[in-house]
Amino acid sequence: ASQMLNGVAVGVYHTCSPEEVEWVVGNSESKFVFVGTNPQGGDDSEKMPNTRMDKIMGNLPLIQNAIVLDDSGSMESEIAISWADFLAKGEGVETSEIKDRLNGVEPHDTCALIYTSGTTGVPKGIVRDIGGHIVALKWTMKNIYNIDEGDVWWSASDIGWIVGHSYIVYAPLFKGCTTVLFEGKPVGTPDAGAFWKMISDYKIKSLFTAPTAFRAIKKEDPEGNFFSKYDLSKFESLFLAGERADPDTIKWAENLLKVPVIDHWWQTETSWAISSNCTGIEMMKTKYGSACKAVPGYNVKIIKSDQTLA
Repeated sequence: ASQMLNGVAVGVYHTCSPEEVEWVVGNSESKFVFVGTNPQGGDDSEKMPNTRMDKIMGNLPLIQNAIVLDDSGSMESEIAISWADFLAKGEGVETSEIKDRLNGVEPHDTCALIYTSGTTGVPKGIVRDIGGHIVALKWTMKNIYNIDEGDVWWSASDIGWIVGHSYIVYAPLFKGCTTVLFEGKPVGTPDAGAFWKMISDYKIKSLFTAPTAFRAIKKEDPEGNFFSKYDLSKFESLFLAGERADPDTIKWAENLLKVPVIDHWWQTETSWAISSNCTGIEMMKTKYGSACKAVPGYNVKIIKSDQTLA
């Protein structure tokens, strides 16, 4: 949709503080913001995105409209409009006009700005172009994750974060497989069997999530009692990234799932894996604590403090 408007999408992680959102929206010079109201059924109004946005709207003079995505909440800002009103603004636009805009899109045009977490400084906006992004993400779906057209793929993440942006939205779309968008947690929504139920119900072939999710499941259900309630016969692999995957958690998941559990390494700046066990090319033996070999396209070197190669 942003490309149809000759625009650039900017992702914001749903747990960002008002100050972090203000930085990202202001730094990217965004003119429109799309605001949810109550993710995951919380009842603390101060934590809801619409409430947090209201606190900073006065500091964002470039914003023309804040579009509230559902009817369960609202915003006090005078420039806030509903999703229905936003759609009404597009009435009368001819299909040919949209096609003309898309025909003018070039491979080097910007697709999105995705910001880093800011844990090592202020958040950095990473520019993703259209052509290179499409080629890389589509290539990874088969070669890293062994996903084909028609398979069901699940990236348990947030679309405002790089994992969700790349692997909930774009990569599955480019590949032509089914993507699962899940609003919930690995535990507590309603229990430690939430992931197993999703995999069973939708016949998911592969799951990509953070090690923390599996540490939470392991803590709540160390014996895997919830796991035994579901049929995961279609499930073939688990990929972990985003933080260190400790060997104990990997071994626990391997023993429970009886499928490859793959720790792979990448970050916001790359938008796809730097190193991984590439299941669509050739499976290598698991080395606990290692994210395996460099993915084709990367030349990974270790540099010592004196700037020489290790």
